Amino acid sequence: MIELFSEVAQNYLTEKNNAFKENSLGTLVRKDIPNEIMTFLDPEKFSVKGSIGQGQWAVIPWVCIYNKAISAKTTYGIYIAILFKADMTGFYITLNQGWTFFKNSYKPKQIAKEKIKQASYTLSNIVDDLGYSVDPIDLGSSETLAVGYELGSIFNKYYDIECLPTNEEFEEDIKAFTQMLVEVELYIGKNRSFEDFYREILNNSFYQALIHDQSIFKEVDDNDETYVYQIEEEMAESPAEEIIEEPTQRKDPVINRGGQENWPRDSKIAAIALKKTNFLCEVDPTHQTFTSRKTGKSYMEAHHLIPMGRQGEFDYSLDKIANIKCICPNCHRLLHHGTDSERNQVLEILYQQSISNLRRVNLSIAFDELKTFY
Repeated sequence: MIELFSEVAQNYLTEKNNAFKENSLGTLVRKDIPNEIMTFLDPEKFSVKGSIGQGQWAVIPWVCIYNKAISAKTTYGIYIAILFKADMTGFYITLNQGWTFFKNSYKPKQIAKEKIKQASYTLSNIVDDLGYSVDPIDLGSSETLAVGYELGSIFNKYYDIECLPTNEEFEEDIKAFTQMLVEVELYIGKNRSFEDFYREILNNSFYQALIHDQSIFKEVDDNDETYVYQIEEEMAESPAEEIIEEPTQRKDPVINRGGQENWPRDSKIAAIALKKTNFLCEVDPTHQTFTSRKTGKSYMEAHHLIPMGRQGEFDYSLDKIANIKCICPNCHRLLHHGTDSERNQVLEILYQQSISNLRRVNLSIAFDELKTFY
């Protein structure tokens, strides 16, 4: 399969000087490559299309993989787009979005650009990245569709034509991106339109929650290979007994592609916080969840009571056992999405449990102030 992509890259610029209609390279992109990809994908779940243009050679030829439940065309929805650079020096695999949808939905074009970038940022925070890049892609063209693909990229991986992976490695990358598509399908749900889904994730309060509390999803989900997996790896090594913590100065933040500050978290600290409660919800220990297939323990989520997104307002680290609460998934979602009255009831329970321990690590905060963080 990787040889087919190499053949496109090596011959595309030359073939653009020849007739477009019935060109063999078009057959390769439209038929041969999609057929090869479908040999390892479920045809009931996915479809694959390729294009070198409509009636004339495209600047950016592409091969796209669609989750039939959420999208079937490049102009709308979320899908996998394998995009060749304009100079054919390489290509990207991306989790991408339909630029045409944004261009038609928001005027003027600058607003549409801001909206698709906001959607990319938000989706990159709620979908498991599986270790792939969130850095901007560069297709080497100012053509409208090329810019749209660049703006819509959520996750990506680049392949230099001079250093291509093996077929096996490329196949694994494609399968990983299809996992992301399945996760997107789960977030959208069966009873919600795609427009309603975008309306929610582009909602300003939802977006601001992501900016101010980076833990809203990625800190807790079992699919987060970069954090939760590390927490679970630490379980066996982490002591269960009470630990007397000392205050520590905050670490420097990492600036992400959206220009926002991401504050470092230590998975070992979260593992200790979960383990010391014996995996019982600190809001109510009778709350039942399910057994995690990774740990064999009751599945609970680690929540920073003072959100990590507020670290810039504190001189001392918020990533402390004293500030990490073990709570069930339902209570955690309530904290982020419940009504004020319901949320504040749960917050006060957790706050009263934590006052003395927070003071011990120089994290004194009044309850009225804590409420404004949610």
